[in-house]
Amino acid sequence: MKNVTITLPDDLARWLRVRAAEDDRSVSRWIADLLAGMRRGEDTYETAMKQALAIKPWKMEWVDGRRPTREELHDRAGFADVKPSTDAGDALTQGSCHTVFMAGRPGEPR
Repeated sequence: MKNVTITLPDDLARWLRVRAAEDDRSVSRWIADLLAGMRRGEDTYETAMKQALAIKPWKMEWVDGRRPTREELHDRAGFADVKPSTDAGDALTQGSCHTVFMAGRPGEPR
C-alpha cells in the first residue's frame, strides 16, 4: 500500500467523511474503492473496444448480385403511391410505411 496525501475544500471533505461513514468505510477505503471502480470501467471499455475492432468486416450479399444505385437507395417515390386514410382510426402507421418501403412500390415484384 502507498500513502497519498490530497487536499480538499472543507465542504467536500465534510461530504466525503459523511458519505464514507454511511457506507461503513473509512475515507481512504471509500476513495480507493471509487478509484478501483473507475479503473475497472476503463479496463472493461478498453477490452470491449479491442474486441469490437478485432471483428473482421463481412462481405455483403446484394440482391441479384449487384449493388443498388444511389437513386434506388434514395428513391422515395414508392411512398407517394401510399395514400393516408382520411379516417382517423385508420391512419398510416410507421410499421405500414416500413412495410411499403421494404416491399417496394405497389405492383413491383419484391
